[in-house]
Amino acid sequence: MTASVAATGLLLALAAAGSNPGTADLVRIDGPRSRAEFSLRVAWLRPLRGRFATLEGQIEPDGDASCRVSVQLHAHSLAMRNPAHTAWARSAEFFAADAYPFIRFEAAGVPLTRLLEGGDLEGQLSLRSVQRPVLFKLLPATCTRPGFDCPLRARGEVRRSEFGMNSRHWILSDKVKLRFSFWFAGEP
Repeated sequence: MTASVAATGLLLALAAAGSNPGTADLVRIDGPRSRAEFSLRVAWLRPLRGRFATLEGQIEPDGDASCRVSVQLHAHSLAMRNPAHTAWARSAEFFAADAYPFIRFEAAGVPLTRLLEGGDLEGQLSLRSVQRPVLFKLLPATCTRPGFDCPLRARGEVRRSEFGMNSRHWILSDKVKLRFSFWFAGEP
């Protein structure tokens, strides 16, 4: 199957899944099944990992063969293995969850073939009221209906200092690795 045929099928699946009244051509991300995780190095030796338990978002067509991707993470839903680390990561030193309860990513003009084949996903990340362009890598799909039969997966890296997260720079790496795994709500 060629990528353009698969992309057409994916577009039809997206349209069918979003054909409820008031949500034409919109597919919501299934938050409970999806994952958003981060890790950074402590003293450049071992990773410190966290996961956001609450995320939401949508994908909607914004052209004949492209779509718009919107994802929102709830900063207070952050969980880590150690409760003290969770409290610190939610604090003003890191995500400042009380002041900035949401982390948002948006990308427009994403070719539907990219959801199947993988590749660059350029967009804007809003974190701690700072908005910056970021580049994530969509991984190639392992099925013909990504998001429905297999997750859409993306990876990337940001520098926390670019978002005003400068604390403990002597012990924590500036690079934060991000991993996402998205499932769509409903069936096409």
